[in-house]
Amino acid sequence: MPEDTDELRRQLQLSQKRENLASLRLTVKEKQLRDLMDENESMKRNASEENKSDCTLVDHAVGVMFAAMRDEIRKARKDARIAALELRSIKNGPESNDTKLLIATCKKLEQENGELKDELSRVTRLETLLAYSRKNVEGLRKRCRG
Repeated sequence: MPEDTDELRRQLQLSQKRENLASLRLTVKEKQLRDLMDENESMKRNASEENKSDCTLVDHAVGVMFAAMRDEIRKARKDARIAALELRSIKNGPESNDTKLLIATCKKLEQENGELKDELSRVTRLETLLAYSRKNVEGLRKRCRG
């Protein structure tokens, strides 16, 4: 009889240890999930602060297509400005103030165009990271539930 109670006590202690270990693992997984959710929310806030219009989560291929179309429009506008500048420079001569002002404006616009391209690639990268984070969070949720 005492041996049976000792065996039952050992089994109870072993079960309690297993339960504590499982509880500890669950707590760690919940903390990891909260951290990922916080990181995801932080990325969303950062993306919305930078450019609200580009924060929509669209399919990556659609985003790339829109980026290519934006680049084409910008290039067409740049070509039109250059053509207008060339026409004015022919009309006004190389030493006129209008020509110098137009050249300075053109350089400024080209610089802004380069900065916009950098921003666009950064936003695209952030959208990709955000989509990847969401997939990871969903995977963790499924593992925690399952």
